[in-house]
This record gives sequence, C-alpha cells and structure tokens, in this order.
Amino acid sequence: DFNKLLAALRSRSSHRNLNELYILSPALETAKDFIAKLEILADMKHGIRLHSEMRSERISSDLANLLYRAGFRSLEIGLQTLRTSALQKVGRHSNPENELRGIDHLKRAGIEIKIGIIPGLPGDTADQFIAMVDRLVDLGLHESIELYPLMVLPGTELRDLADRDNVNYIRKPPYYYNY
Repeated sequence: DFNKLLAALRSRSSHRNLNELYILSPALETAKDFIAKLEILADMKHGIRLHSEMRSERISSDLANLLYRAGFRSLEIGLQTLRTSALQKVGRHSNPENELRGIDHLKRAGIEIKIGIIPGLPGDTADQFIAMVDRLVDLGLHESIELYPLMVLPGTELRDLADRDNVNYIRKPPYYYNY
C-alpha cells in the first residue's frame, strides 16, 4: 500500500533505524499511478534507499532519473534470457533489446542493477545461454548478473510445457529443472 510506504518514510521515529526499504513487487512499474507516485517520493527527499524489482523495457532516460530522485538506488531486473522465442514460450512478451536499453538508462542514472538470468528456458540452448552471458559481459554488466535456477512450478505454462515434452525436473519443491 503506497500510503503505508509514505507513512514509513515520513515517520521520524522510523528514520533512526531505517536506511533501506525493499518494496516487494515483481513488476513495480505496473503499479497504478506509477509516475505520480514516483513524483511524490521524489518531492519528499526522504533520504531512504529504496529497492524493488521491475521490468526495464519501458524505462527511458527521464524515467530512470525520476526513479533515482524518488530514492531508488538499486533494482532487480528479471531479464531471464535475450531470446524472444524462449520468453514467448514461458508467456513473457518483452523485447530483450528494449530491456537492455532500459538497463543502460538505469545505470546511467546511478541505480545499481541486478539482472536475473535463467539457464534452461525452453528454446534456449547451452551455447545460447553462454552467448547471452558473453553479451552482458561485453556490455559491462558482468557485476550485475545473478543466476537463478529454472523452477518448473505447478500451475504454470512452463510446467505444462515440461510435462508435455517429458522434461526432467524435480517433482517436489523446489521443482528445479535437472540440467
């Protein structure tokens, strides 16, 4: 709730021990009135380090600067892969090149980035995964890469694909794909 966030930032008693807030949201940029909320945070000049997760494909230079002024000093970007076909197979319809452009805007604004990538997505080969890592390194993003194991979770499109194609994965939590 945005009002609870504002209350925490405004509370003088909270500021004594409050250095950072993690806003748990896998797609922060989809929040209702996102820009207006960022402007409110920027106007507060609260001095608290904010962190969240978002997609970067629609991040312009201006929006990246607004995020910084709002207090965001770090963001997690769930890139997963640079292969559009693999993203589509798991129900994500993003443009990896636009994601990379948004990441660049965020970094230039002074925001620390963590980029989540996942080996083993349907349609990605080991060589393609290595090529993605090489590309991220070539872009100077080597310290931003975070490797996540592929989880074949119940109730997901990925699980349906895995079952259809007899993919080897752990059938109990944590449901990891067996490489």
